[in-house]
Amino acid sequence: MTPAQTSILLLEDDDNLREVLAMTLEDANYQVTACRRPEDAIAAAKAQRFQLFITDVRMAGSTDGVGALVIIKGIRRTIRTIVITGYASEDVPVRAMKAQADDYLLKGDQGFGIGELLRVIKRVLEREPVSASWGDRLRRWVSMPSRMLVEARLPELEQERQNFFDQFFVGLRPGHINPENAYQIWRRLQEYELKFHQISQPSQVDVLRTGYRALSQHLLTTAPLPEVEWKDQLTREQISRIVRQLREGKVSSEQLRLATILLLDPTARRNSAEAFACYQLLWGDAESTGEPSPVDPRIGLTVAGHRIAELLESRGDVERYRALAPKAGAEPRLLEIIPVTPESSSALARAKERGSLRHGERRENHFWVLRDWHTREQTLSDWLRPGGYDAVELVANLRPLFEAIYQFHHQGLYDGGLNLGRIHLTARGPVVEEFASFLPWRLFLERGKAMGGVQVFYIAPEIFHDGLGPASDQYSLGVIVYQLLTGSSSQDLTQLMQARFNGQTPDLVDAEKLAAPLRQMVHHDPSRRYANVGLAWQALRQAAGFQGAEA
Repeated sequence: MTPAQTSILLLEDDDNLREVLAMTLEDANYQVTACRRPEDAIAAAKAQRFQLFITDVRMAGSTDGVGALVIIKGIRRTIRTIVITGYASEDVPVRAMKAQADDYLLKGDQGFGIGELLRVIKRVLEREPVSASWGDRLRRWVSMPSRMLVEARLPELEQERQNFFDQFFVGLRPGHINPENAYQIWRRLQEYELKFHQISQPSQVDVLRTGYRALSQHLLTTAPLPEVEWKDQLTREQISRIVRQLREGKVSSEQLRLATILLLDPTARRNSAEAFACYQLLWGDAESTGEPSPVDPRIGLTVAGHRIAELLESRGDVERYRALAPKAGAEPRLLEIIPVTPESSSALARAKERGSLRHGERRENHFWVLRDWHTREQTLSDWLRPGGYDAVELVANLRPLFEAIYQFHHQGLYDGGLNLGRIHLTARGPVVEEFASFLPWRLFLERGKAMGGVQVFYIAPEIFHDGLGPASDQYSLGVIVYQLLTGSSSQDLTQLMQARFNGQTPDLVDAEKLAAPLRQMVHHDPSRRYANVGLAWQALRQAAGFQGAEA
């Protein structure tokens, strides 16, 4: 069982171009709904979930493409969006920035080609949820009490910061923000970014929110910024180079968001091979800095005769590489580099029993594991997609997960720390393979770096004062279902988070037909949740429109 095909809503009033774009996207294995008028696109977005909305700007009628984008994002707030236009007028980039578009492309003789559009689509759709990216794990925390108070207010700060970077990226893409203005913005941004990654007290949150909001307003006006007193580590040449690379499509919005902290903090560059590679792309100069080449020192090493060729992904403390077999023409292997922990030791033992482990060895404090290329273990995080899922499709696919947790509860086992990354995808669907009493302070003291700060909101609030119980897992399941249903990253869960800390039940209007059972599952009072996860499952089924009860 796999997630449904990615669906794209296309708005283009030029009949020939619309047909060409639709055929090209369909050939690339996307499901496309093409509309000629903004009102048709808005109606389609109301009737169906889409992962991506691509819109031209200029068209006849009272609502143009950007206007349609604003309305559609009001209907589907997690949908990804790309603005394309043949007019480089001053107001269009500003309106796209205000609408929080994900990318901006100029068409025409000097504009993008089909190849660039497909690359941008892939990049936009594969954007990591902010809380899941390795960059956000660079934050330093001091004590659990301070951290909990900061966590309660962190979502709004995260949102202000993300809004700024999204607008900054979209403003730079078409040249609305020139390199000189970008340099002045970056001088002020350095202070905010360093404080953000070192935040430790609740009083700092409002100051930073105000700072990021002020920078966002500046992006829309490009008025001169006041001079700042800051020990510059920037040069205009560095910023011009990054701006040029970004406009050429070589720098993503995620890399832009991480650029400043990678410049200011040498420790951040060593956080992972991906961090080091990102630093080299943005700021590196091998001739002047003496940094090694290639940027990842593991490239070229061998494991059981297999040569490490390419970094595939870096999530938490786990990095995955493509390793080439010694025999020409043989299938490559998947190399995973995993910290040595009791959990990873158990997981490797299970992999060995299943026969998915080709070779494993220990190098210092990490396991270096070779697997067959097709055996990469997936988790429910891989199902998180922009726009979310249809309620019927989602509820049907999640049945094995609810069944597994129901059985654990009947054995007297409760977890309390369920999240997308801990739920594995198997042949029969998503299941939890490890289930044990989760002590919340382990999140702060032992797993903070690996799991990331915002992950605390998967945890039911009563755990911190009343202890763990079956209703706690029901809360975590409710958050997971909400995420998948709406396509929300942890950063997008502001409603749930704020309601939890205010002792309220959140308003989940964007969860549509599943809102009522989800509201009960994530109720701040555990006694107001369902008596068990089986009843919660039945309520979700009935809300989704399934007929009759199911054992």
